[in-house]
Amino acid sequence: MNSRARARRMRDYERSTDQTLPPGQYVVARLDGRGFSRLTREQGFQHPFDSGFREAMVHTTQHLMKCGPQVLLGYTQSDEISLLFHPSCRAFGRRTTKLLSVLAGEASAVLSLSLGVPSVFDCRLSILPSRLLVAEYFQWRIADSVRNSLHARAHDVLRSSGHSPREAHRHLSGLKAHELRALSQATPSGTPSGSMGHDRGTAVWWEDQPRQPGESPASSPSQPTRRILRIEANLPSDSACEAWLFDRIPALPNT
Repeated sequence: MNSRARARRMRDYERSTDQTLPPGQYVVARLDGRGFSRLTREQGFQHPFDSGFREAMVHTTQHLMKCGPQVLLGYTQSDEISLLFHPSCRAFGRRTTKLLSVLAGEASAVLSLSLGVPSVFDCRLSILPSRLLVAEYFQWRIADSVRNSLHARAHDVLRSSGHSPREAHRHLSGLKAHELRALSQATPSGTPSGSMGHDRGTAVWWEDQPRQPGESPASSPSQPTRRILRIEANLPSDSACEAWLFDRIPALPNT
């Protein structure tokens, strides 16, 4: 077998598990930190929330929105990041293996540099056929953030009152959101100031802003706007949140 035929054969094996995302669908990538509970504990991050870790996650989200795939909306809470691709995004030929590996690699590299220790993400993709499902996806992750936040505050209250980690975990097991909220407010939790954005997470999105006189680049002097990344650490709740999300989710082509 000559070298060209061998290379072609090996590439076929490499691509045997490749899938291509269908066109005209919404795609959301979710990255999860691997072993981050241990990482944050060993690095001495402040409990229940650490503003430095949050800032590093927001910075990583911003990087992912600029590193290749056309991302419209990013959302981060705890140790995870969600990214909504533009429906017409054609990055890497919409190959799932390439999208998964590039996003996980980029996120791991950027957060590792930010924290100064190896920090690894995995990545998964969701194909969502409607704007409503995309909005529901992000509302699901926001609700998870709220519950995680209440759980962390309540756990901190119990630890401050003398419970062991195991006792605190057992006490909180099975509690509903309103019970966690009542417990977390029963005693000052010692939550550090500047914890804004922990309860409902943080969103990052692109916004077009008018250019000031003299700001237009030489390559396109007539371009009236510029794109900037905006950060929202005080996301609205309930129906206002759904409306906020719909404003940032474009309609699918030809719909």
